[in-house]
Amino acid sequence: MTVEPPAGAAAESNPYAEWAVLTGGVHVPHRELGQWYALRCHARGTVGRLRRAAPSALGWWIPPAYPDHARACTVRVTDVEAAAPTLAAWRGLARLLEADAGMARPDQPRTRLPPLVTTGDGAASPPDAARTVVAVIDSACGFAQRRFCRPGETPTTRLAAYWDQGGDQGGTAPAPARPGGWHTPPRFGYGRALRRADIDTLLATHLPTGVVDDGTRREAEAALYRAIDHGVPQGCDWTHGTHMLDLCSRTDPAASAWSKAGDPLAQAALVHVQLPGWAMNDTSARWAAACVLDGLRFVLDCAGPQAEVVVNLSLGAFGGPHDGSSLLEQAIDDLVAEQAPRLHVVVAAGNAALPLDDGTDRPRPCHARAWLAPAGQPGAQCTLDLEVDLPDGGETFVELWLPQDAAAPGAAGGLGLTVHPPAPTGTAPRPLATQPGGTARLVDGQQVVAAVFNRTAARTPTALGDGGMALVALGTTLNLLGYRAPTGRWQLRLANQLPVALVADLWLQRRDVPGDMPGHRAQYGFVGLPAQRPAGPGSAWTSGQGTLGSLAHGRQTVVVAAVEPVHDGTAWARGNYSSAGQPPRRRGHTALERSTARRAPDLALPGTATAAGFWTGSAKSLQGTSVAAAQLTCLLAREAARNPGLGRQQLLQRLTGQPDGTARRPGTPDLGQALLVGGVATSAHRSD
Repeated sequence: MTVEPPAGAAAESNPYAEWAVLTGGVHVPHRELGQWYALRCHARGTVGRLRRAAPSALGWWIPPAYPDHARACTVRVTDVEAAAPTLAAWRGLARLLEADAGMARPDQPRTRLPPLVTTGDGAASPPDAARTVVAVIDSACGFAQRRFCRPGETPTTRLAAYWDQGGDQGGTAPAPARPGGWHTPPRFGYGRALRRADIDTLLATHLPTGVVDDGTRREAEAALYRAIDHGVPQGCDWTHGTHMLDLCSRTDPAASAWSKAGDPLAQAALVHVQLPGWAMNDTSARWAAACVLDGLRFVLDCAGPQAEVVVNLSLGAFGGPHDGSSLLEQAIDDLVAEQAPRLHVVVAAGNAALPLDDGTDRPRPCHARAWLAPAGQPGAQCTLDLEVDLPDGGETFVELWLPQDAAAPGAAGGLGLTVHPPAPTGTAPRPLATQPGGTARLVDGQQVVAAVFNRTAARTPTALGDGGMALVALGTTLNLLGYRAPTGRWQLRLANQLPVALVADLWLQRRDVPGDMPGHRAQYGFVGLPAQRPAGPGSAWTSGQGTLGSLAHGRQTVVVAAVEPVHDGTAWARGNYSSAGQPPRRRGHTALERSTARRAPDLALPGTATAAGFWTGSAKSLQGTSVAAAQLTCLLAREAARNPGLGRQQLLQRLTGQPDGTARRPGTPDLGQALLVGGVATSAHRSD
């Protein structure tokens, strides 16, 4: 079925979906059963209207967890054959919604998938009327860890629910046949979940009274996980998700830990959402919108309508518009506003301010800025070099974004973009030259291994965010099946075709994996660029600013940077890895836009901490803004528990002690005023 857009309306494109269709998905190392999408309706659209717009004719299913009045939702494609014309389907619904079709897998078998399980009781029981719920959306968690149990002769869990989104994706096994109480959350129709009662039963069965020795308990925990087919880490004793949940839910050891008169977090209920393995390893973050949106709705289902809810998202990539207009950022903002004032979402700033390549110890930034003079004038062109010299089995993406007001809507112009691949065999491949609205591709062995999607003209909007953009996509650089993208130095040449000067931003989707220590993973990156803005146009530079993650620009989230001790531990400074913000990219922004555009993280906390490993008795020290964000989640949840009903700004004001709640002081524009916790003292220090 096709719903034609109104006359004169431009159909929004999604370059990631175009790349998936163009390549047949062959470069994606991790495939999932079925297809997920995240959608955000236009101003007059709602999820209810979308439900009535006949997506069911395309084999689509919108989870019942999304109310009709919502403006964002996810969609599961249950009939791959019916949904095969992916791009046509999205363009046909352009008048109703924006669509992130990056999760499309057009190479899946053209057959109907098993039906979704949509019967049974709720996703999880409300957490015994808990006043506060602390949730983490991350990788796998060792939920049987002693850190997540209440003490007693028979241990009981602090978790209200645990959802493994990647388990039992088809959702076909009946609930009684699943080991250990796993069930498919009926309001989402995929994955497998455990309720509080299910976890308590597992603990009572596998961790009987007297199992206190760490070695004995680890064996018992391993038996518990085997009994329910729950994965455990291989080659290590920790997971990022376990580390985050421990930091987010720590109680004050000086308080009466399990007394209502003590730390209020002792009475808080925990919820953990485990993202699928293929999602955690897809560094392009095309998974984020669908998985995270479902995760947030699941948390709210578990919390009930009255609880204060604080959610930690120590995730993200580095592409996107970086102005809060991405689908997921706007959807989270909408959800926080819908649930105000009880929902708070904490986001890590990112670890890309000074990434280093392990082999060369040279900075390889993920962000660069290009200053271009008006078309036809000196300085209207510039070039940037991208080093792609490490064999990699996944995909690599560079996103170029223009200012939102670079051209009037419908106006001609944009950027000419030419990509010169390296010549590893001595014969230079043909340059990939594109004009606004165009596409160019590089083929090796009859397979597309690189492509450029130039959508920099205002008349060709994308579903990825506001402003013109272009996508440079590279497939695998490993020659495993007779084709690969060439390794070496790629050159990007930009040519301004607009009558105004502008600054374009380029972000490389880094090869980070949650839990990697900053600088501990070999990286691609821009090379040979100065760290300061040049004296004139026609040049590019990189300063470490503009490196906040792809989820760190929303208006309603709380974004957290990291600090590290300096001067023998007597002061703090922003960690050299901690991502920084930058002024908005608008050429002529108004006072209102200046006041609402995010230019820095809200707060900062120490970026190095030791927390629980996967097994009881194990521990791991990690470094990064995810660690800082988890600690802020804990502080925010404790404050929300003590003062229910306070909104975002009120809670930040209480944490920082600043009368206006801005958490910023002169001289620290990138980090703002840092909230630092050392021992029992809370103090603020300059971070510049």
